[in-house]
Amino acid sequence: MLTWIAGAYVYSDKTSFPPPYQFVIATPPGSLTNEYLLDGDNPVSAVAGFGQLSFQLPAGWQLQIGGRYTADKTTNHVRILQYGLPLSDEQSQKFVNTSGKVSLNWNVNPDNFLYAGRDILGGQVAWAHARFVTTLYGTNLTNQHYVGALNSGLRFAGPPRQYGVRFLTTF
Repeated sequence: MLTWIAGAYVYSDKTSFPPPYQFVIATPPGSLTNEYLLDGDNPVSAVAGFGQLSFQLPAGWQLQIGGRYTADKTTNHVRILQYGLPLSDEQSQKFVNTSGKVSLNWNVNPDNFLYAGRDILGGQVAWAHARFVTTLYGTNLTNQHYVGALNSGLRFAGPPRQYGVRFLTTF
């Protein structure tokens, strides 16, 4: 059996600081020797698309293959007045990335699920009794260092090794 999922994301925003110099940082206010004044615009945009195929294999195994495209852009069009010195800040940052995913999942039984992918190994074992479920889990068990998120050209580290116990009850 084959299942799939696909999606898209579009984001656009513009932060504006009205002239003349309505963004003010000063302690105490009123003196050019300690004021930071700013006006201008900061437009930001992002687009992303993803797709994933899941192939059901015998004995509870599943193979997942997916991909993602991301493009982000942020720009500064601002004027700054700092210590009485007028400055212009015109800069842009772009980021484009295409990434993929391959993972192998195994449903040991209805209560236990193991997975591995992207060199990131994790798993969980759950025990259910009446209204209670206790789960032992671990993620990134080999403590790999990887990019876990991208935002405006910045790369954020993925979470380190994590493990723990979850307790769940239903009412």
